[in-house]
Amino acid sequence: MIAISTNELDQEELQRKVNSARLAYEQLLNRLTETRSQEQLQKADARIIEQATVPGTPSAPKPKLIAVLGPCWAWRSALA
Repeated sequence: MIAISTNELDQEELQRKVNSARLAYEQLLNRLTETRSQEQLQKADARIIEQATVPGTPSAPKPKLIAVLGPCWAWRSALA
């Protein structure tokens, strides 16, 4: 009778472990499915047409333009 109770307790403990492992597996499988579906949504449709070139001169600031317009702006501000 004691042996049967011990076996039943062992069986119940094993069943709890099986249920716990099954739940963990199902959660991981669901997470994997979600991750794969997100990866499919995030694929870019862009591609490189040609390589970028390095410009020879900077596009801004333009020192010559500032040198010409700066005094004009200062003169106009002084008159106002």
